[in-house]
This record gives sequence, structure tokens and C-alpha cells, in this order.
Amino acid sequence: MPVAFTIGDRPFGLPAQMPSVAPFSLVHASGSDPRQVCQQCIAQFVDLPADVSFGMVYVTEEMGHSFETTLELLRLELPGVNWIGATVPVIFAGEKQYQGEPAMAVMLGSLGLDQFRIMSSTRRNVAGQLDRLSNWRLRNGNCDAIVHGDINNNSVAEMIGDLGRALCTGSVAGGLSSSRRDNLQVAVSVTSGGLSGVMLGRGISLLNGYATGASALGLPHAITASRGNDVLELDHEPALDVLYREAGELLARDPQRLASFVTPACGPSSEDGPAYLQRRFVELNLADRSFRLDDLSTTLDSLRFYRRDPQVTQQSFDSMIVDLKEQLGDRKVRGALLVSGVGRAGGIDETARELAEIHAAFGEIPLVGYRASGEIFNGARLGNSSVLSLIV
Repeated sequence: MPVAFTIGDRPFGLPAQMPSVAPFSLVHASGSDPRQVCQQCIAQFVDLPADVSFGMVYVTEEMGHSFETTLELLRLELPGVNWIGATVPVIFAGEKQYQGEPAMAVMLGSLGLDQFRIMSSTRRNVAGQLDRLSNWRLRNGNCDAIVHGDINNNSVAEMIGDLGRALCTGSVAGGLSSSRRDNLQVAVSVTSGGLSGVMLGRGISLLNGYATGASALGLPHAITASRGNDVLELDHEPALDVLYREAGELLARDPQRLASFVTPACGPSSEDGPAYLQRRFVELNLADRSFRLDDLSTTLDSLRFYRRDPQVTQQSFDSMIVDLKEQLGDRKVRGALLVSGVGRAGGIDETARELAEIHAAFGEIPLVGYRASGEIFNGARLGNSSVLSLIV
């Protein structure tokens, strides 16, 4: 899919000069009627820079059916802004969380003429977008990307990896959306099914941190037999028997509870990412003592089980904040994106603590984020984790 709203190789409506480093602007609202929620956000568009050019918009799934209308209202109000975004189950905005009601968050920034490009891929690959943006990428050198993917696309993990490899020294961060209703993304216009987002070029970059929410149950196991996404054997034993043994008798009696507390993770992964990439159980098959994962790449040859662990969740998040502060140094944060897994231990209360910790560490920075069914860190797809991206 071509990059929308372009003239030649530049986004529509962008200022020609390179703007000074300025913080992003954040607005958010909730209510009973989606149109009124959008209008409440628009009413907060005061004192915006004249050269505002880039926007991130997230709506809860209760607003998914009106996402096209919402985006059109935003375009009418801010015709020079290029948008990315998605429908999500839970929105983070500042230190607030929105869930189970129509809600919306918008973060706006002033980026220069040649600093970014909106991208939107097909359902199977990102090659076309990379080709279209090749001249821009050559001009900008090191590029980072914020992306949204569709959890229902079986090729999405491969696409994320392809994008990460294409950016070389750049980073890829973001999340996978899964909605009970309309699973939609925005890449200038509303789209779905593929991988979309923004590439950031010279003068702006991402600092990404990763925090796990689980601790290992046992040692890694070799995947000795598989079929598609079905893991048939681990260490030449029926895969389900190995899972039940490591999960323990109580969890083995309740497969639904087991799938909520135990997470499978595959390896090996890239050296600069987490050692094992967490996946989700799709089905436990009692008949042939196997289980199905939401994704099982043929390049992964081992599997390890993890359990949700609130203590590890907190310690890992604290360590991530310390690391990001060291990376940041004396640079200024323009804005931040927090993507947190739906199965992360602690739930709403833990997320509230994490949002407060981010602001305590970095000040009252504009922060937007959401719950995801898979998190993206350094070009790898994760699960039950948190990824914090600082835009500097």
C-alpha cells in the first residue's frame, strides 16, 4: 500500500524547516457517546504549534465502529497532521487508564519536512513499503519505527523481523492489537490486517526499554516434533505432559487457569532482545497431548515455560526505568509510548504504579499507551511484558 498524503517523497502539509525540539501535546477524554468524546478532545486543541504535523490517536474498542468518522473529524480540525494509531482494549493517557467505555487519546508533535514517513504494509510483507521509502531511508541513515500489528495476521511476527533487519541499527517498537469488535489501525487513513506506523529519521529517535512480567518455571526444552503452530513433542515427550509437569498438579487440573498463569516462550532470539520470546496458548489438545501456540517460527527450536510473577514484574520495570534514565542522559523527552501486555501480572493497580513511576522518573512528559496482545521490542514480538519508548 503506498504512503498516503504524499507529494513526491514527503508527507503532505509538513513545514519545510527543521523545528526545534519541542514536547508533544496530549489530550484525552471519555464519555457515553463516541462523537462527543472526539469533540471533547478537539476542544482541548489549544495553543498548538502552528507547524504540528504528526499525530498518534488511540480509541477504545467501544469507539471502533466510528473510527472512520473520528479520524475525519480530526482531519477537518488539523488538516496538516499525518496520523497513526489503533483501536485498543485499554488506553493509557498521562496517569489515567480508560477501559470499557468510549474513550480516546491523542498525542501531537511538530516534526520537520524530512524527519518521518508514515508506513502501511500489506497483510504478508513489508517489502513494498521499504522499497518506496528507500530514498528517504538513505537520506536519513539510522531510522527508528513505531508500529501497530494485527494479532490475527499469522505473518506479523515475520514482518516485524523483516522491518527490524531492514532498519539495521535502528529500532522497532510498538504492539499488536486485538479487539473483540473492530480491529483497526490508522496510517493516515483507517486500515487493518497488516503492519503500520511511522519511521522516524534524523533529529528524532526512540529510546526503548523492556520489562518482563514472568519468571521461568524450568529449563529450556528442545522442540523435537511440531506441525504448523502445534507443538507435539518436547525432549521427545508429549508436549502437554511436559507442560502439566512443570505447571504443577493444581494448574494441570484447570487448563483455562493454567493458560492464564503460564506462558510459553520460544527461542533462540536475536542477541539484543530478550532470550525467549513469549507466545500465547491457543489450544491444549488432550487427545494427542499437544498444544497450539499463536505463532511458532521454524527458526525457533526450543521452548521454555514462564509463570506470571508480580514481584518480578515490579523489579523488572524498576530496572527498565533506571536503564532508560542512563540512556537519556541530559536529552529532553518529547513524548512517550507505553505498550503493556494484556496478561501482565498486577493488572490495573500495577499499571497505575508504573505510570506514576514513569512520571516520577522523567517528569510530566506527554505519555500515551495501550494494552496489547503482543509487544514489540527491538524488532521482536514479545508477550506479557511492558515496552516503554521515549521519543527524544
